[in-house]
Amino acid sequence: MNLNAGNEGGSIIVNDMAGRRVIKQPVAAGTPSVKVSSSELSKGVYLVHFESDNNFSKPVKLVIE
Repeated sequence: MNLNAGNEGGSIIVNDMAGRRVIKQPVAAGTPSVKVSSSELSKGVYLVHFESDNNFSKPVKLVIE
């Protein structure tokens, strides 16, 4: 997932389709890209988004097969 955190950091959030948060990974301000390990995720569909105090990105669908 590519993002531009700008002058503020935030978190990458991964939720399962039931809305449960399964990953929350901090992101430092100015980080151009982030790697999130899917090794701890079971097969299924997840929604990934970036969240900060002033920003909430459109979720991206992630499918683990």
